[in-house]
Amino acid sequence: MATGMKARPSRPQLLLLCLWRASAYVPLPHTQHTHTQSSRIQQPHTQLLHVPPLPPYPLLPRARQPHALVDGVAHSGTAAFAAAFGASVIATVALHPVDTLKTRQQSHVATAEDANIWRGVAANVLKEAPDAAVFLALSEQLSASLAYHHSWFASHLTMTLLIAGAVGDAVGSILRLPAEVVCKRLQTDSGAVWSDALAGTSRQSWMHAWEAILYRDVPFGGLQIAAYREARVHIAPVLAAIGASLPDSASDCIAGLLAGAGAAALTTPLDVLVTRAATEPNDETGAIPHRGPLQLGASIVREEGVLSLTQGIGARTVYYAWVCGCFFGLYEAFRRFLEAHGI
Repeated sequence: MATGMKARPSRPQLLLLCLWRASAYVPLPHTQHTHTQSSRIQQPHTQLLHVPPLPPYPLLPRARQPHALVDGVAHSGTAAFAAAFGASVIATVALHPVDTLKTRQQSHVATAEDANIWRGVAANVLKEAPDAAVFLALSEQLSASLAYHHSWFASHLTMTLLIAGAVGDAVGSILRLPAEVVCKRLQTDSGAVWSDALAGTSRQSWMHAWEAILYRDVPFGGLQIAAYREARVHIAPVLAAIGASLPDSASDCIAGLLAGAGAAALTTPLDVLVTRAATEPNDETGAIPHRGPLQLGASIVREEGVLSLTQGIGARTVYYAWVCGCFFGLYEAFRRFLEAHGI
């Protein structure tokens, strides 16, 4: 390489750089707004920002109205972060065995006689909880900022949530990467410990794994948060018509279950790439192959057929349906509790 020439950035670095540069143009929402009589507030699209009690939701408190995510109120970032972290820990631990079964279906290096389905639970919590906290806190703030400061985003709520969710999961993937690799290797190798799971890894293999995670989590994050909010819009009136006897978080749980199942099923092929990239065995020389996600995917289709990219779709759909149902129900309940106590 010639002297003075800089190394070319990788694709994950370029993607995060673009997201970071774009976020620089999105100001955060103000906690108080005194210009209630301005022309901005009088425009029709800002009805999403200050939602009065709506007739279809007579039995729902304001915190559960469908546009609470972009209702003009700057929710506490600390409450969102803490609520998402706690909810993710509980949901991940409860559903870890299903995730283990899914990972072993997708990987070709799993030890068949290993009956310990709780292997790697600590690593699973480490990959899910910090990522979920950053994902929810960032997507809440970003979607509120976009909807408040730009009329197009305020009138296209679903697209706003797709963008905010994608950005939130892309940033959270930085925290997710090391624990994701360790978790999948522990789940598929009965003799592995943490030190063994990290042995033999190189910078290039880490970057390939990160690239595969971004391919999976960027669409998954956007689809999940957008589908969750849209499902709440349609589920809330039904539950309100049934009566007030149901728990306050019933619509949150059902919406999360539907959103998680749909997003997980659609992104299963990308999850197969992540599992294979994280658990790829050494070649004949003892070295770990350095294949990017696209090259790895092409090799899987060529050698095993296109249906191999759907391996584990049933377990993945069930896992994220129940995880997201538990997670969003707990998240909304925890956040309401924390904000009610001034956090």
